[in-house]
Amino acid sequence: MAVAVDRGSLLIDQVIKSLRPARDVLLAIGLYYSVKNVIQLACQGLKLIINQLNQPPSFHWHPKKIWSRTHSKYAVVVLHTDIHDPDRLIDLWNRASFRILVDGAANTWFQLIKDRNEDIVDPIPNLVTGDFDSINPEVINYYASQEPSCKVIKTPDQDFTDFTKALQELSKRISSNTEIEEIYAYAEYDGRLDHIFGLFETLYQAKNIPSLPPVFLVSSGTTDWLLQPGIHFISVQEKEPRNLKSNLLNDEESYRCGIIPLGEPCTQIHTSGLKWNIVKSQILAFGTLISTSNTFSNDIVTIRVGSPVIWTMKN
Repeated sequence: MAVAVDRGSLLIDQVIKSLRPARDVLLAIGLYYSVKNVIQLACQGLKLIINQLNQPPSFHWHPKKIWSRTHSKYAVVVLHTDIHDPDRLIDLWNRASFRILVDGAANTWFQLIKDRNEDIVDPIPNLVTGDFDSINPEVINYYASQEPSCKVIKTPDQDFTDFTKALQELSKRISSNTEIEEIYAYAEYDGRLDHIFGLFETLYQAKNIPSLPPVFLVSSGTTDWLLQPGIHFISVQEKEPRNLKSNLLNDEESYRCGIIPLGEPCTQIHTSGLKWNIVKSQILAFGTLISTSNTFSNDIVTIRVGSPVIWTMKN
């Protein structure tokens, strides 16, 4: 009986030994596919990270909120200009979290608070600044007497415009102020052409000023700002639902917009949501093509640009 058991054990050992190569092969195959799956997953993850790194930055804009009565997380900068629509300026001023008068704008505002004092919540600005070549002596003395509520700071550097220097001063005061999400510079486009180009030049300068939120040029007619390289989604509707196509048929002039390539040609641009879109094969440049008197075909305009351009739209 013991001999039979020994022979049986020996047979089992022989069978097990004969199966070991097959077991090792199966283990090797399993290990191979496990490692392969891990490498594939790692490669997919790496590709995803690389794609995300290569994706241009995206920006979401809601310019209509500028005129929302509940919006107050912004600074208003009043530039030296005529005021065609005092009601709009007073509305912006009253809701602002920070207020600046730039040089000669202090004269205009000083007169406006005499005429419309009952409509202005707080007529004293946080800051009056500029090289002070346009401000009247009695006006600067008045605001200087309002310290500490109002700071009067002279900025004599002639390498920058008063607008640019005002933004530099503003950046020092709002770096930790979470209430300031945007900056609205109020100016009208009339008078000297060099002043108008100076306004747009400051939009380009603003991107180099630290701790500065987006800067918009606001007038009685349009809202304009710089689109940096990337993908921009511009909401052109108010919070209240509306039929854009119906409104365009009735009043297309109120929905005019444009894309202006200042400083350099924009060789990479593609748009959607406009009546006349720009396709990838087109170059936006003076002497070639610029987009003016355009209008909307959708509530969201998408613009992808490879170099900075100015976006302008009717208020």
